[in-house]
Amino acid sequence: MSGKNKGEWSELLVFCKIIKSPNKILYDNELGNYLNIHKIIRKNKHNYVTYRLLGDGIVMLEDNSIIYLPNFNKFIDRFFLSIKKDGRGSFELPYVSEYLKKHLGITQLTRGNTDKVDLKLNYMYGKNEISLNVDIKSCLAAAPSLINLPGKSKKINNNIFVFKVKNILKNELNLNKKAKSIIKELYEKGGNLEQIALPSKNCVLKCILGEAEFIVGQLIIEYLLTERDRNGYTNHLWRLLEVCKKNNVLNIDLNTWDCLTYKVFDEFLKRSTVNKLVSTVSEEAVDCIVGIKNNGDLYFNRFFNDRSYLNHYFNRAVFDTGSTKRHGIGRIVEEDNELFFKWQLGMRYRYENK
Repeated sequence: MSGKNKGEWSELLVFCKIIKSPNKILYDNELGNYLNIHKIIRKNKHNYVTYRLLGDGIVMLEDNSIIYLPNFNKFIDRFFLSIKKDGRGSFELPYVSEYLKKHLGITQLTRGNTDKVDLKLNYMYGKNEISLNVDIKSCLAAAPSLINLPGKSKKINNNIFVFKVKNILKNELNLNKKAKSIIKELYEKGGNLEQIALPSKNCVLKCILGEAEFIVGQLIIEYLLTERDRNGYTNHLWRLLEVCKKNNVLNIDLNTWDCLTYKVFDEFLKRSTVNKLVSTVSEEAVDCIVGIKNNGDLYFNRFFNDRSYLNHYFNRAVFDTGSTKRHGIGRIVEEDNELFFKWQLGMRYRYENK
């Protein structure tokens, strides 16, 4: 049995918690309301299995057989604590796999790489039954990636931004510091970064961003120069855009700026979330998020259209730093007697709203 990371285990935990308490998911769009979930549909191998929820760990299958999940509350409490206490990386929870296989017939623990929908759920709104495709988010693990940063086995992709280092010499900087500290020192000593255009060929980002690539470059510089505040919003996309528009280092007409930032907001964010709006395989749109908070509570946020989807992600998108040691980014290098700084664009999803 292969191990799963915290985010992958959390998807299963959300599934179990919905079965346990189908009427205990906070409807985030209307604070204080709770959903009454009637049915869950989950993919297992190549088939979809429908579970009618009767509450307290009791489910009915499509053949009308009823399953009473034994010691389900204790199982979920143990499952939750296991995810919370285990460290980074992948780990195994054999008792979870065995329980779900034995009592629910689940053999595929996580969705496939090409599946954008984690679950399908039906809930009752008055007398109407509404069906939604669910994307699960977890606050038990590291914030989920919106733009995937490469891991040990992944190659550097083409979301690399290159800057020329200006007005400072290499020996004037302490290059043993972390990337953000190096850039802060660079600017304090009168240096600056000049963005180099993305390559014209084989660059997905250039096709998506167009002229807006230089605004994203300014967002990166602002992020690097800003001290991170864990209790604030210093690395949030919306804040970085506000600061860069105010400073307007690029001297862009404000109307043009608004058009370009709209492109960043609309095209870039939509397509950089690994095309979560529409699956390239199933063509199923994600209608809502069901997430699990750090305390184990579940929340729900429904997207009524593309705009509400994008608003949700825009207000929760944060810039992030990848591994500079492992991939050689975030360093100042010398090439042909000139200094350059390379940075990989990374963004994550944080539950806290603007």
